[in-house]
Amino acid sequence: MKQFILFRKNEYAEEIQEVFTMLLGKTIEWKDYGTYFILVHRKHLFQEIEQTVHSLENDLNTTICAYQSYEANDLFLEKELQFVLPVWLMRSYGCFCLKTLLPYFNENRELLDFILEKTLVTPAIIETMAECNLNVSSTAAKLYMHRNSLLYKLDRLKELKNFDLRTFRDCYLLYRLL
Repeated sequence: MKQFILFRKNEYAEEIQEVFTMLLGKTIEWKDYGTYFILVHRKHLFQEIEQTVHSLENDLNTTICAYQSYEANDLFLEKELQFVLPVWLMRSYGCFCLKTLLPYFNENRELLDFILEKTLVTPAIIETMAECNLNVSSTAAKLYMHRNSLLYKLDRLKELKNFDLRTFRDCYLLYRLL
């Protein structure tokens, strides 16, 4: 899991960098993307960072966004950021993850393929889960699949991407991308 702090360059950029460097120590990495900075960190609780983000926003009157990714692989992480960065930048402030930004995407098959990559879950599984009212046994029967095989795939999706198709919200979010 990786966590990011994103903020636009302004007159307080150095102060913000100093605060996060003091708070997070040497576990951070700064990336300069022209008009904004991204701070990458790995070891701290998101709640601690969220409190710092809100304090800095109020004290320095600036906009800071925090983002959390479940991707461990840097290649997939870069791809995820390409999808979410435009939407993420439109948000004014706050702490986000891919799941919280999905409502802003409609019918994005490329993003859906990215989410399902390496999880063994197919769009047919998502569609059938929705049709069967999230019932795993009915879904497995309709797909001519063993129930345990389906459960394995659903668990893998939850483990790798933090989406649980057995919950209404997650199933709905992924169904919207179909």
